[in-house]
Amino acid sequence: MYHARLSTSSGGATVGSIQYYLADQGTFSGAVTYQTGFTADGTLTGAVNNYGFYGGIASGTGRYNLYMAGTADNFLAGSLGIGTSTSSDVKVNIGGTFPASGGGCYPVRLIGTANNTTTGSIMYHARLSTSSGGATVGSIQYYLADQGTFSGAVTYQTGFTADGTLTGAVNNYGFYGGIASGTGRYNLYMAGTADNFLAGSLGIGTTTPSASAILDAQSTTKGIRFPNMTTTQKNAVSSPAAGLVVFDTTLSKLCVYTGAAWQTITSV
Repeated sequence: MYHARLSTSSGGATVGSIQYYLADQGTFSGAVTYQTGFTADGTLTGAVNNYGFYGGIASGTGRYNLYMAGTADNFLAGSLGIGTSTSSDVKVNIGGTFPASGGGCYPVRLIGTANNTTTGSIMYHARLSTSSGGATVGSIQYYLADQGTFSGAVTYQTGFTADGTLTGAVNNYGFYGGIASGTGRYNLYMAGTADNFLAGSLGIGTTTPSASAILDAQSTTKGIRFPNMTTTQKNAVSSPAAGLVVFDTTLSKLCVYTGAAWQTITSV
């Protein structure tokens, strides 16, 4: 319906700017409710594929299919697909083959500077409400990492990483849970049967575990409970390590494995 093409004149003169379509504002003498630079009407639905605005520029330096230099907000009522088509149950869907730079691949990356007046910065924020009517929702997972198909060797993969550079604040937490105690509440819940590893000390009831203790548990109302098992179960422990401690419910005594045999702690 409209076609614009412009060639520069011979001689190679530099042209500062070419704008094929331009909408700028004149003088309004009264109130205007809405103004749009360009409108693709909602009736554009009759074709097999319908695009409000279409950009076919191939990637390259200084090339953008969509470039919003204005500082006003941007609004999308529908879903957004980047590198892939959208999905009815996904608001932002990112797919395809992700580019790599400097040996790293970052499908989504946020790097910026906090304003001097900022009292707190949240780089990612998730909040979900259930709809009215009280329908039961089976599961809500605010962040999920699951594995795709690997066609080659991958040396390491982590679900979530708090990098070792997070040391510049007064208090630095790799992962923080602020859930108050109650039935069905856990700040850390590891349902997988793989081992868990902590290189640093673990403090329970104290934020300053002793430098000489790998585990420092402090409380004035609770103690430490060792695994409870019968003598038969204790003797069935496979390859017990020297120093292993259990509470034998048959003997009602703490028992320690010396490396050769189980011995009771007789003062108990």
